[in-house]
Amino acid sequence: MTKTFSRSLGIIVIALSVVGASSAHADWTLHAEYGLFDVDSFDDDGTMLIIGGGYQVWRNTSIKADYGLTVSDAETPASAFGGTVELDLTQIRFYLENNFPFGDTGFGAHFRYGLVRLDADSSVSGNGASVQEGEEDTTNVHFGGGLHWNPTPQHRLSVNVDLPDSDITTLAAGYQFRF
Repeated sequence: MTKTFSRSLGIIVIALSVVGASSAHADWTLHAEYGLFDVDSFDDDGTMLIIGGGYQVWRNTSIKADYGLTVSDAETPASAFGGTVELDLTQIRFYLENNFPFGDTGFGAHFRYGLVRLDADSSVSGNGASVQEGEEDTTNVHFGGGLHWNPTPQHRLSVNVDLPDSDITTLAAGYQFRF
């Protein structure tokens, strides 16, 4: 099993190296996003910071990975307890991003698809007490997209909508640096 995995990993690394070396537009990227995450059953949105990087393997396609953590929890009233339910969300995403430029204007659209690992911690508080409710970890197919503007070849500003789960939607503003 280990030998098969090692060979498969080696083939993938060699293939990505060949593809990256054959592309005249290959470069590394660092990116950050900040925005809201909305959970369907919650009244108030939470905020999230996402930091990551990637490698542009073809002119309009990049392989990316990032880590998102909650800055402020999503909340909803817990009427049975007279308090609130809070959700703390952490995510790790691995995905491909395809870019569709609008001519030579610097503007364009992008589409993301891949896998996301979500770690959701919920707690109930009220009447001066806090009770830890639980934790749920899931791995899902990730879809998303957005609009972007490249004021220079090294810098990109974007607005992104992502669907890491059927009950969660994120809306974030982003910045990307290419080097």
